[in-house]
Amino acid sequence: MSPLEVREIYACDGSTPHEALAWPLTQKNAITFAGLNQNKQCIAMFGTRPTEIPKSGVIWFLSSEELKQKPLTVMKMCYETVPQLIKGYDFLHNFVDSRHTQARKWLKLLGFKEQITVTNLTSEKVPFVLMTYEVNK
Repeated sequence: MSPLEVREIYACDGSTPHEALAWPLTQKNAITFAGLNQNKQCIAMFGTRPTEIPKSGVIWFLSSEELKQKPLTVMKMCYETVPQLIKGYDFLHNFVDSRHTQARKWLKLLGFKEQITVTNLTSEKVPFVLMTYEVNK
């Protein structure tokens, strides 16, 4: 996992990289994908999970430094899997560390919109940007 993502997940809820990668696998009705390189090593994990609000979910993406050197591969992978990720949802969102400009740019390319910036998600008062996507809009 990239150092920026390690910092982001810790700032969000104090999770370790292992906890952040394992947690989605324990969530009921979550969809999780793994991106592998030519040597079959995992260089990304991403997916969606439902929230308590009907037809609403959280999208997430965690990757290695290796994947960041292949932006076209990332976008191709995303465009191929997004239809599966949004299936069954009317609304997706995530709070993204405002310092993580690459993640915000990725979500914007997929059609997400920046809504508000909040600083009360963490005890460290790190600013997070709410990114939202309305399916079929």
